[in-house]
Amino acid sequence: MEDPEFTPIVLKRSDIGDVASFITRNLDTYPFPGKYIKDPESRYNISRSLWKAEIERLFEDGNLLASDTDFNCIGMYSTIGGLRSDSMDFGDYVDPLKEMASGDRRRAHKALSGIGKGIDSLKLPPGTMDIYVVCSSSSVDEIAYCSCMVQHLIGIADSKGTDLFVCTVMKAMVRLYEANGFKTLKVLDDQENDIKSWYMIHKCTVKE
Repeated sequence: MEDPEFTPIVLKRSDIGDVASFITRNLDTYPFPGKYIKDPESRYNISRSLWKAEIERLFEDGNLLASDTDFNCIGMYSTIGGLRSDSMDFGDYVDPLKEMASGDRRRAHKALSGIGKGIDSLKLPPGTMDIYVVCSSSSVDEIAYCSCMVQHLIGIADSKGTDLFVCTVMKAMVRLYEANGFKTLKVLDDQENDIKSWYMIHKCTVKE
């Protein structure tokens, strides 16, 4: 199978709402609302609000890429020591989570913080490039598009002379990253929130 035509474009702040909608539709839900919010419309709205908050934070510190103007695939990346830290302000998520019961909100906060602390525990060098999310439309060849985006991000990391890190909660993406040369550093199994996180690294292939 041929790779799709792939000329990534850098997205603008005005694209944030569309990107949040795209990711919510194609990843179904943010990792945890589905466990606590059963109504599909409410789950979608909460997930989209959470993604929008994440993307707005990321926009200040990282980069948003699309495979093309049709948004067939989205890639977002940042750096360790920037967005990725245990200093994440839960206030960013209070409004999107207001429909949850207080106990569920606490568990959601714990889940978010746990993922961030897991990253911090790896003590990756500041400046390590970090894939925040890679997501493809279900209307195209998802594996081909996501693989092309990952390869593009590997190229950016190599050009910067840095390793490329990713944390994912999706088993299918673990297989995709492994197929593109990533190795698993750590697996965190948060059974309370039914979230399993894989922390993976692609070593820089460019030698100084």
